[in-house]
Amino acid sequence: MKLPHRLVLILCLVFGTAASSTAQLLDKSDFVPPCQGKVWWTESEATFEDFDFWIGEWQIYDRASGVLLGFDQIEKDFEGCVIRQHWRQMNDRFALPGAPWRYAGGGVTALASDGRWQQNWLDNGGLNLLLKGGLDEDGVMVLKSSWIEFTVQGQVVRQRYRWHWAPQEDGTILNWGFIKQTVDGVPEQAPWQQYFDIVYARNAPGGRSFELAE
Repeated sequence: MKLPHRLVLILCLVFGTAASSTAQLLDKSDFVPPCQGKVWWTESEATFEDFDFWIGEWQIYDRASGVLLGFDQIEKDFEGCVIRQHWRQMNDRFALPGAPWRYAGGGVTALASDGRWQQNWLDNGGLNLLLKGGLDEDGVMVLKSSWIEFTVQGQVVRQRYRWHWAPQEDGTILNWGFIKQTVDGVPEQAPWQQYFDIVYARNAPGGRSFELAE
């Protein structure tokens, strides 16, 4: 009996079969890359292509003013299983007070064991944020964090984030985010407050012109 290659891989991981033996069991002519199509290890409607609209090199603009805010590079890695992000801010927004550098950060995004999209965002301000979610009924990627709790000058601060990516017909992406925050308060009573609203435009010769922020 010929086992499906994914079942063979799982058995190899469980029982410690050597890589050389694994190669003999797999029929290369029937091999399907593990990170294409629908999630295969759990019940989920997600596919590995859900977030492909985000892949590319981008110029980022404030949606209201059209002013350039930064550059973002999004690429797939590890045979398409992981999405990597590298963000560079072009103004002083979000920079730490007194820091000699501007804001920068990046994320690692992939489908998690429960079949939902998961992003780990880290930046040069010390933020380490984990968000999870997926596409909504309108094709918008929505990722949310759990409550984060920390203490500042004896006060307990709690925060929660929600980020959205909405692909547009002209090839741009609308990206906006909300935050809930309380200081010694009840988290569930905190309202969602929007704190960024930006547009991704592809960074290409002859593309959209921009005005550098001071």
